[in-house]
Amino acid sequence: MSAYAFPDALLSTLLAVSLSAVNLLRPVYGPDGPDGPDGPEIVDFALDYLNPAAQRMTGLPEQPGTTALARFPEMASTGVFDFYRRTYASDAPGAFELYYQADGIDNYFRLAAQRHQDLLVVSFTDTGDQPRTPVENALRDAQAAERAARADAEEQRAALGRAFEQAPVSIAILRGAEFVVELANPSLGALWGRPVGPALGRPLFEALPDLAGQGLEELLDQALRTGEPLVFRERPTRLARDPAEPPALGYYNFTYQPLHDAQGRTTGLITVGLDVTEQVVARQQLHQLNQELEARVQERTQEALSLQADLLAAAQQQADQRALLYQVFEQTPALVALLRAPGHRFEYVNPAYQALFPGRQLVGRDAAEAAPEMAEQGFVALIEQVYRTGETYYGQEMPFTPRPAPGEASRARYFNFTYQAYREGGAVAGVSVFAYDVTEQVRARQQREAERQQLHHL
Repeated sequence: MSAYAFPDALLSTLLAVSLSAVNLLRPVYGPDGPDGPDGPEIVDFALDYLNPAAQRMTGLPEQPGTTALARFPEMASTGVFDFYRRTYASDAPGAFELYYQADGIDNYFRLAAQRHQDLLVVSFTDTGDQPRTPVENALRDAQAAERAARADAEEQRAALGRAFEQAPVSIAILRGAEFVVELANPSLGALWGRPVGPALGRPLFEALPDLAGQGLEELLDQALRTGEPLVFRERPTRLARDPAEPPALGYYNFTYQPLHDAQGRTTGLITVGLDVTEQVVARQQLHQLNQELEARVQERTQEALSLQADLLAAAQQQADQRALLYQVFEQTPALVALLRAPGHRFEYVNPAYQALFPGRQLVGRDAAEAAPEMAEQGFVALIEQVYRTGETYYGQEMPFTPRPAPGEASRARYFNFTYQAYREGGAVAGVSVFAYDVTEQVRARQQREAERQQLHHL
């Protein structure tokens, strides 16, 4: 039997009435063309022709005048583009199935393709007008859940990144044996007295030569070599914070926290610091004031001498209780939390923040429910104000009295903190909290004022 003789123009009629989509693709080659020394390199396919069914499924005209990757860039990551190249190179028919959920398309596709001369003929069907099978629905739900999980993780990473940038303590990441400055937040620039930008990508002591020769090299080497955190407080250090002035003496609390790679090797350090020069100088002034007071009291009665001794003992006891240790997020004593509206639900709290509310579950609960004293003392209202207006609130030495543990007396604590709105998609999504405890500094100043009043009345 002879082959069937197709009437003229039957092909165009067949393509027009076909329920399956048909594309004609023409390869696009790299700079060397189809006869390059390493063989032809196909970098894309031009969309030469789409039949009516293909036009309906893709929303493109009969001759789109564009390429496959330009219109559907996710074809590369889903494997469709590689399928096209393999089929074109083999001259044999090929088939491919996938669930395509990108570029404005959300359907399950079955594709068949074969080369014809210098064209690739592609036929495909979708399930847009058919009930989805359980397998298709399961795949769709799994991909949707994966996207949602990635979006949630990205939102939290972005919020933590904003907390890093807005933290009122100085934070940096140093890499390698030369302590190259990889990241540094604006608070560190304020501590240095210069922008952090020029220091990024440079060894620390090259970027800040005024820090060299003060023993910091040995401390950093020790933390990097041993892989153990190193903490020191009120360390005297000279910094050239004003280019017009020589390096000035200051006092700083710092933590060097080792960073480890996937194999457990120490690759760098996280540094967290706080300028405590004002507190140290205030304590030194208080000490000098106490010495003057003691000299004058010696001229008074034994009763005055006894009173002075009591005051000195109380001041010394408060001085001995100061310990400000800061580490990054999970390891820093700075209090870090992320709250999300509605209800200002705790999404993240670090151990220091959790320690303010021992024995209570915070994450996943609204602030007013998890910590009623925050609402009673006006802090939830401040959070609501920041969420509603988008304006940052800076709290300075604000008292907060947490609910005491059974058998303990309530006691006010003082905090410096920021409530900062963070945005998602241009709208305020919640409020980040970064706070640190300044109770000891406040009480020291109160004590100093009391001492001055005592000296004034003698």
